[in-house]
Amino acid sequence: YLVAVFDGHAGREGAEFCADFFVDNLVAHGAFQEKDLEGALRAAFLKTDADFREWALENECIAGTTALVAVFHRNSLI
Repeated sequence: YLVAVFDGHAGREGAEFCADFFVDNLVAHGAFQEKDLEGALRAAFLKTDADFREWALENECIAGTTALVAVFHRNSLI
């Protein structure tokens, strides 16, 4: 199970972008396929951040977001 809260600031665009793309970036990463959940989470955060920065620059958006993400796997919090 994955639970995520994205709390936007200076607008909702950052939070909405992350909500729309974070999980896709997580499951698409090779580390996720290899069951390396910590590595996949790290990579998903970095990719989502880079993708949003690019989108924000193109769209003159100053919004951002903070994130709280928890993954529960086999009775463990990752």
